Amino acid sequence: MVETLKKVSTKPELMILYGSETGNCQQISADLQEELNTGEYSDFFSSALAKRQVQRFTLDQYKKAKLADKTGLKMVLVICSSTGDGEGPENT
Repeated sequence: MVETLKKVSTKPELMILYGSETGNCQQISADLQEELNTGEYSDFFSSALAKRQVQRFTLDQYKKAKLADKTGLKMVLVICSSTGDGEGPENT
Protein backbone atom coordinates (compact mmCIF):
# COMPACT_ATOMS: atom_id res chain seq x y z
CA MET A 1 0.00 0.00 0.00
CA VAL A 2 1.35 3.41 -0.93
CA GLU A 3 1.56 5.85 1.93
CA THR A 4 0.24 9.36 1.53
CA LEU A 5 2.58 12.21 2.36
CA LYS A 6 0.35 13.54 5.13
CA LYS A 7 0.37 10.19 6.96
CA VAL A 8 4.16 9.81 7.11
CA SER A 9 5.36 10.44 10.63
CA THR A 10 8.77 8.76 10.70
CA LYS A 11 11.72 10.01 8.73
CA PRO A 12 12.91 7.21 6.45
CA GLU A 13 16.51 6.60 5.49
CA LEU A 14 15.46 4.94 2.24
CA MET A 15 12.57 5.96 0.04
CA ILE A 16 11.26 4.21 -3.07
CA LEU A 17 9.66 6.41 -5.72
CA TYR A 18 7.97 4.76 -8.69
CA GLY A 19 6.15 5.59 -11.90
CA SER A 20 3.91 2.98 -13.47
CA GLU A 21 1.34 2.99 -16.24
CA THR A 22 0.48 -0.72 -16.35
CA GLY A 23 1.31 -1.65 -12.76
CA ASN A 24 4.61 -3.46 -13.37
CA CYS A 25 6.82 -0.91 -11.59
CA GLN A 26 4.21 -0.52 -8.87
CA GLN A 27 4.42 -4.24 -8.15
CA ILE A 28 8.23 -4.27 -8.29
CA SER A 29 8.39 -1.37 -5.84
CA ALA A 30 5.89 -3.04 -3.49
CA ASP A 31 7.83 -6.32 -3.58
CA LEU A 32 11.10 -4.51 -2.93
CA GLN A 33 9.61 -2.52 -0.05
CA GLU A 34 8.24 -5.69 1.56
CA GLU A 35 11.51 -7.57 1.12
CA LEU A 36 13.60 -4.76 2.58
CA ASN A 37 11.27 -4.27 5.55
CA THR A 38 10.56 -7.87 6.51
CA GLY A 39 12.24 -10.33 4.18
CA GLU A 40 15.47 -12.24 3.91
CA TYR A 41 17.59 -9.10 3.61
CA SER A 42 15.86 -7.10 6.36
CA ASP A 43 18.63 -7.79 8.93
CA PHE A 44 21.37 -6.53 6.64
CA PHE A 45 19.25 -3.60 5.52
CA SER A 46 18.27 -2.66 9.07
CA SER A 47 21.85 -2.71 10.34
CA ALA A 48 22.95 -0.53 7.44
CA LEU A 49 20.10 1.96 7.84
CA ALA A 50 19.32 2.10 11.58
CA LYS A 51 16.17 -0.08 11.39
CA ARG A 52 13.89 2.55 9.89
CA GLN A 53 11.13 1.40 7.60
CA VAL A 54 11.34 1.92 3.85
CA GLN A 55 8.67 4.28 2.54
CA ARG A 56 7.20 4.21 -0.97
CA PHE A 57 5.43 6.86 -3.07
CA THR A 58 4.45 7.46 -6.67
CA LEU A 59 6.63 10.02 -8.42
CA ASP A 60 3.77 12.48 -8.77
CA GLN A 61 3.08 12.30 -5.02
CA TYR A 62 6.59 13.34 -4.17
CA LYS A 63 8.22 16.33 -5.78
CA LYS A 64 11.98 16.66 -6.13
CA ALA A 65 12.10 19.70 -3.86
CA LYS A 66 10.70 17.67 -0.95
CA LEU A 67 13.72 15.33 -0.90
CA ALA A 68 15.92 18.05 0.55
CA ASP A 69 13.51 18.36 3.50
CA LYS A 70 13.99 14.74 4.57
CA THR A 71 16.73 14.82 7.18
CA GLY A 72 18.28 11.41 7.63
CA LEU A 73 17.39 10.30 4.11
CA LYS A 74 20.38 8.32 2.83
CA MET A 75 19.06 6.77 -0.36
CA VAL A 76 16.29 7.17 -2.93
CA LEU A 77 15.46 4.37 -5.35
CA VAL A 78 13.54 5.37 -8.47
CA ILE A 79 11.70 2.64 -10.36
CA CYS A 80 10.06 3.78 -13.58
CA SER A 81 9.33 2.49 -17.05
CA SER A 82 8.25 4.06 -20.29
CA THR A 83 5.01 3.30 -22.06
CA GLY A 84 3.75 3.44 -25.65
CA ASP A 85 6.38 5.17 -27.77
CA GLY A 86 8.65 5.96 -24.84
CA GLU A 87 6.40 8.35 -22.94
CA GLY A 88 6.50 8.49 -19.17
CA PRO A 89 3.65 7.02 -17.13
CA GLU A 90 0.76 9.22 -15.99
CA ASN A 91 1.91 9.22 -12.36
CA THR A 92 5.33 10.80 -12.94
